[in-house]
Amino acid sequence: MQDRLTLDVVERLEQGGHRRGHVWRQSRWPPRRNPRSAPWPPPGYAPHVTDGEPIVPGRRVVTALFADVAGSTELATQLDPEDIVEIVGGAVRIFCEIVERFGGTVKDVAGDGVLALFGAPNAHEDDLEHAVLAGLEIQRAAARRAETIPRIAGLHQVGVRVGIETGMVVIASVGGGSRLEMGAVGDAVNTAARLQAHAEIGTVLVGPETRRQLGDRMLWGPARPVKLKGKPDVLEVAVALASRGHPVELDVPLVGRSEEVEALARVMKDLRRGRGRTILVVGEAGIGKSRLLAEAHGLARDEGVAWLQGHCTALDEGTPFAGFRDLLRSSGSNVARTDGVGSILRGLIEGGVAVEDVDLTPEALRFSTLEAIAAFATRAARQGPLALCLEDLHWSDPSTIEALRRLRDVARVHPVAVIATARIVTAHGSMAFLTELEADPSAIVLALGALARDDERRLLDELSPDPLSEATADAILSASDGVPLYIREFARSLRDVGSDEPTQRGVPPTLDRLILARLDHLPPAARETVTALSVLGRTADLAVARSSVLADDSGHPLDELVREGLIETVGSTCSFSHVLVQEVAYSTLLRDRRKDLHRRVAEAIEASSGERPDATLAYHWEKAGMWEPAIRYHVAAADAAEAVSGLVEALSHVDAAVRLSTGIDAPLDVLALILRRATLQSHLGNATGAREDAEHVLAGARGRRDRRLEMQALEELGSILAGAVDYRAATSLFDEALHLAEASGDQMGLVRCNARLSITWTNRLRFDRGLEHAERARAIAADDHGPALEIVALDALKQVELQIGDLASAQGHVHQVLDFAEQRGDLWSAQVCELELGLIATLQGRWEEARRHLERGSELNADVRDHGNMPVHLAARAWLDRLQGQYGTSLDLAMRAWDAAREQGHAEWTAWSGMFLGSLLLDLGADEEASPVLQQGASAAERSGSDLHGVRCWAKLGRSRLGCGDVAGARDALQRVDDVLRRMVLPHDRTNVFVWDAYVDAALIRAGLGDQTRSAPELEILVELWERDGLREAIAEGHLALARLASQAGDTEGAARAAHAATAEARAAGLPGTEWRTHAFLSTLPDADPGHAVAARSIVGALTSSLSNHTLAEVLNETLERELGGTT
Repeated sequence: MQDRLTLDVVERLEQGGHRRGHVWRQSRWPPRRNPRSAPWPPPGYAPHVTDGEPIVPGRRVVTALFADVAGSTELATQLDPEDIVEIVGGAVRIFCEIVERFGGTVKDVAGDGVLALFGAPNAHEDDLEHAVLAGLEIQRAAARRAETIPRIAGLHQVGVRVGIETGMVVIASVGGGSRLEMGAVGDAVNTAARLQAHAEIGTVLVGPETRRQLGDRMLWGPARPVKLKGKPDVLEVAVALASRGHPVELDVPLVGRSEEVEALARVMKDLRRGRGRTILVVGEAGIGKSRLLAEAHGLARDEGVAWLQGHCTALDEGTPFAGFRDLLRSSGSNVARTDGVGSILRGLIEGGVAVEDVDLTPEALRFSTLEAIAAFATRAARQGPLALCLEDLHWSDPSTIEALRRLRDVARVHPVAVIATARIVTAHGSMAFLTELEADPSAIVLALGALARDDERRLLDELSPDPLSEATADAILSASDGVPLYIREFARSLRDVGSDEPTQRGVPPTLDRLILARLDHLPPAARETVTALSVLGRTADLAVARSSVLADDSGHPLDELVREGLIETVGSTCSFSHVLVQEVAYSTLLRDRRKDLHRRVAEAIEASSGERPDATLAYHWEKAGMWEPAIRYHVAAADAAEAVSGLVEALSHVDAAVRLSTGIDAPLDVLALILRRATLQSHLGNATGAREDAEHVLAGARGRRDRRLEMQALEELGSILAGAVDYRAATSLFDEALHLAEASGDQMGLVRCNARLSITWTNRLRFDRGLEHAERARAIAADDHGPALEIVALDALKQVELQIGDLASAQGHVHQVLDFAEQRGDLWSAQVCELELGLIATLQGRWEEARRHLERGSELNADVRDHGNMPVHLAARAWLDRLQGQYGTSLDLAMRAWDAAREQGHAEWTAWSGMFLGSLLLDLGADEEASPVLQQGASAAERSGSDLHGVRCWAKLGRSRLGCGDVAGARDALQRVDDVLRRMVLPHDRTNVFVWDAYVDAALIRAGLGDQTRSAPELEILVELWERDGLREAIAEGHLALARLASQAGDTEGAARAAHAATAEARAAGLPGTEWRTHAFLSTLPDADPGHAVAARSIVGALTSSLSNHTLAEVLNETLERELGGTT
């Protein structure tokens, strides 16, 4: 039976003067009653069928029902054909009547069964439930009919099987000539046919998708697995038994927001008093966010608050600051256009970059745009209170969210209300913003929930064109479960039907089905217009729409959509009343039709004299299936995104261009594009993806013997591997790249490769080679190759100088590089410079200066979204807080750095952050907790070839092992430290300022192991060098170590002298962690001043008060008592 139906064979049966089993139906249905109440239609009723209307092709979710008379083949061999018509034909006629009674459409009729569709050609919100109810009614009718069929000797009882499943199908015309019918093609139809064949006689077997959507609205038999013919997977199916008779609950609403309105009213009044606020309205689609926003707009108007509102759209999700561009344009605002905003903001409003700003780098332009938006809000607020509103933040680009964060700062000091709405979309960046606001006591988060019953009824009365009967209103409200959008749309559907019947409705599984029902009831021209407009997004330029997708230029279909409340027109634009309407309309378009519409839109935008946004054109050309222009515009959109440091957006466009270029003759060098993607991924912290891309490009460049691209790929791959993977492997790659640069005479390549090698050798503690390559790079760059190359060389040189303690030279060169970066707007380089200045200031004990630079570096790191380097910024700030005795914040920052580095798999930063976290734990006396952290850090350093961090991790690991009584482990760690220090090559009279603690720890470990012969003399020389270079922590800790060594050697006087020097240095520098330990040590010496113990306890009391971790606070107190007892 099902095989014949899937061939779209339709048998038209004639009876009673009108046709049953019609193939197409586009009339408005008669009022649909609840199938569980009185039978419908009444006797003698014939459903109205309109013939000749065109079949509207499209995609839609339908529920397919197959019903088949079992045993019909056996009947044909035993009965007269007239008897078969009476038995089987009569059964099929009843099937058709039941399907129509329950609101379905009979798609196909064969001699012994039917295929019916619920949801096509017209959708209803309760199609799934009615399909199952129709199947159950078919079985009941079959059972009743079987009792009336005369028994025929030797004939088995006739029975019926029903199968039902839901899914996406394509509706289109099939056939030709005079035989043109509706075809429905999709897996759901095939599955329903297979389920019918698998069902037992007398049952309705339902597939997994239908069961999932209906949930507990039906009573089900036990679920069981079945393997259907042609299906690769086993399906969980169940037999439908009956309806539960109550609606499913919805969890999304929209009206009766008295508390929320009061909160917004207070905000508007506060604005008049000069107080700003940030407000986020969150909730699911249809919950009432837009309606609440409209109420807020009215409150603002009453209080004389200026209101600017913009939308974030799915089309512009990859366009930086798109939401703010829409906001500034929104109401023809004089504030936005005459407030004296700078060229950056004017460029944002006009969709381009002002001529005077074209020389800015991407980082500079993005930073300037953020500041311009903040300046605009500040200046506008001086004229009067201002509300800035962004709708649909869940479609915003990362730059828009950053701008909101910047505006939140403005709202703290100026009469500005920053208002946004968002759905709960777990993976989107707006959720991080929500989390921040929830933790901000000055912000307001309004989470919208379901409406109260009285509010539901009031909304229904306001939306209904005519008074509703109590039964109808109660039925609607029972089904709505407090969802305002559902109530609004259902009230409008009642107006379309022209009656307040039916009195009871099931709850639709989704709001999409309800909206689709409204769309299906539109006149054909209006239906075509709404689907065509959907390709333009929620808001469209009418000129572009009329020149591209609107076939009827009379305006009548658009007017109809405005009257229906589906479309709103303002000036030269039109917008869908709700984004869900646009989404549902778009989802019905067939692929070829969708492609054609997108192509026409792209051509219209290109031909227009207005704005031509690259990201929008890339979107439309890609959706049109036109890869070459799509690739071109994706690359242009990536350029524009990078121009404002929108690295995430740039990566998405480059990735799209690469994806579209696969398998075609692309209009650009795909390998170069992939290498660009590698660079972006590396900057965003995805070392694995970046490495795969760079290796792919390297292989391709070698395959086509492109030496320049090979050199670039080697350099990029080496940069990716350095630190994150292995400095040793990076060194060989840079050497290869340098060889290619030398062979080709590429001066830029020579400078870059020498600079990279300098940095790599420096991190491997070969400062001789680091200086050699840095000076070579500087000499080449100085040969009239421009300031940019000289900065590349200085960037490497300053890192060597910083490591070897030439801090004056390093600081000068860092400022030189920073000035150049700021002039070019190179925020990525600026973040590194700020970090280095913070490290220099920390080494020399200039705490406020250090904090200013480190915090600025972190801010820039966040601005450029350089997740790969985030751990180093966090760990550096943790170091500063530890030195200043802020142990609580230090522990939090160190843990965040540690977790981020390990999550990213960045070996160097795992070692770096592990070293700082381990140092803090050792300061607290938590040796057992420090050991595993330091072990992981040391292992990561070994993997990456980062001797700089490895030697420090091993030295501290040796201390923690010694503190835990693991003498063998301490000895092994000391051996590893000595091995690294022996490999280190330094200029004469220099020391590595970042491994001073490794020297101190090694001396203490050695003494703890009983070897004091070499520790003190070497350490005394180093302390003198540290005093020369002004390394405050190193000086204090060095003197304290000398005191401990002297005490162990029996030199009490020398121990006291060194300890007093350590105390004086620690107090002068503001190092409470060192100071309390010097006091504790002095308290253990003969004839000690009792004041030392008192001072130690006082300092430790302040330190423990900063810790929220009470366990670690107790450990620190225990460490204090142990130190006061004389244990070293």
